[in-house]
Amino acid sequence: MIRNNIFDCMKGIAIFLVVLGHAIPDATSLNGISSELMRVLHSIIYSFHMPVFFFVAGYFSKFIGDNLVDNIVRRCKRLLLPYFS
Repeated sequence: MIRNNIFDCMKGIAIFLVVLGHAIPDATSLNGISSELMRVLHSIIYSFHMPVFFFVAGYFSKFIGDNLVDNIVRRCKRLLLPYFS
C-alpha cells in the first residue's frame, strides 16, 4: 500500500492542534481563560480535532468480507470476551 501524504499531514496537524489545545488553560479551571483570543482558539480546536482523528482512523480501517453484521459480531466477540473474562 502506498502512503498517502495528505493523511500524514492531516495526522500531523491534528496532533499539533491537540497539543496546542491542551497547552491552553481549560475554560472550566478556577482561573479560566483570561484572553478572548485564547478562549476562541480553544473553542475552535476542540470543535474539530477529535472528528479529524475519527475520520483518519475510519478511513484506514477495513472490513474483511462483505457482510457488515458478521464483521461487527466478530469484532465484538474479539473485544468483549476477553474484557468480561
